[in-house]
Amino acid sequence: MKNYRLPVPDGKIFLAVCILFLCIESALWAYRNVYMKTPEYSLQVIITAARSGDTDTLDAMIDEKNMAAELYDGIATKNNDSTPAKMILQLAWMPLRNDFAADMTTLLHGALSGDTSGDDWQQAKKSVDDRLKSLDFPLPTDGWQYQSASWSHKTKDGYAEMTLTFYNTVLQTSVPVTVSWERAGSRSWHIIGLADASGLTDTLQTAYTDRLAAYNETIQKKLDQAVKIRDVSARLVRDADSRQTFLRIQYTPVFASLPEPIQETRGTYELRRASDHAVLYSGDVRLTPDTSGKNRTSQFLLNPFIPSQYSIINRTDLNDTESVFHITAITMGDGTALLLADHLPEE
Repeated sequence: MKNYRLPVPDGKIFLAVCILFLCIESALWAYRNVYMKTPEYSLQVIITAARSGDTDTLDAMIDEKNMAAELYDGIATKNNDSTPAKMILQLAWMPLRNDFAADMTTLLHGALSGDTSGDDWQQAKKSVDDRLKSLDFPLPTDGWQYQSASWSHKTKDGYAEMTLTFYNTVLQTSVPVTVSWERAGSRSWHIIGLADASGLTDTLQTAYTDRLAAYNETIQKKLDQAVKIRDVSARLVRDADSRQTFLRIQYTPVFASLPEPIQETRGTYELRRASDHAVLYSGDVRLTPDTSGKNRTSQFLLNPFIPSQYSIINRTDLNDTESVFHITAITMGDGTALLLADHLPEE
């Protein structure tokens, strides 16, 4: 009869198993005691809540109204470098700011829950779109998709910042949004606001301008071939009696010879800050073919109650600015028209 012996365990295998269990335990410890205490973990909780339409969790972890209010402030004060004007604007538009924040929260909830057909959501969207239009800031309210996030970095005890990247199908580009986090517990962080509302405003405006230019490219080429504007300049003119300030521009339109005569041309003059090309003033001008080759003058009365124009009034000159004049529409003699779009079509 044969004797059977139990196999002697291989010491190397036993050691490998022990190391594996230690690694698993270390990973679990790091997950519970390190990762779950970071903004990165809280972001995953927010993403999960968003995908499941859990608006209660989103309300608890994101100060949506404050973020919307900060965005509104950035939009309302864009292109303005005057502190007194900012103070006047903030006082005058405070009720509008609160309404904007409330409507933006409604839009976010509807988009996350997939319920965008209700009357409340539709009314909120119309209100936000109208408000943005009145601020001359056509920010798309549709088509936003979360893409990625950077690692967070500490700003001070209990606070951090992180950049989230969103893709917009209307703008056809990715937009980075840096948010501020506040520690709300040993394993919880909340998003409390925008780290740089002004910078985000500039990014959004640039993205929209670039996309609109691409959308209008074909029509713009035809307009530029038909009419050119040369020798554009601007200066401030002050009326001592009325204490009014005017922006006076000079320019020379040159009309090309076309098979069909041009009946009327419309253009837009812009005074921009040279450093970042921010538009300080914009005014519409109408031209007719009989002005071709002639030096023309147009004059705009500046309104001190509009912050950006108030800033121009306080200038002593227009140094560090640039004047841009571009054609926006042409009406031909037969009634046909070439017209630039002033906003992007929604999806």
